[in-house]
Amino acid sequence: MSRAEADAFDEKHLAQLVGRKVIGLAKDETEDGTFWALRLSGGKIAWINRDPEANGPGFLSIEDEPVDAAPAKGGR
Repeated sequence: MSRAEADAFDEKHLAQLVGRKVIGLAKDETEDGTFWALRLSGGKIAWINRDPEANGPGFLSIEDEPVDAAPAKGGR
């Protein structure tokens, strides 16, 4: 998969978050660690994984939005 194809896949996948609200948290405790998730409006849940195969818990970086950040096609 080319970088452009991978970026298009990621953008389409992440676009599922646009317009939803975080309504809570969820977690799944496993022997690999605690997997955290964001419970979203519309019956969706966004798991924070190391990679798409969920090979371990991951980290969601939360920052203030930079003034010069350009939205992606599906973003706001």
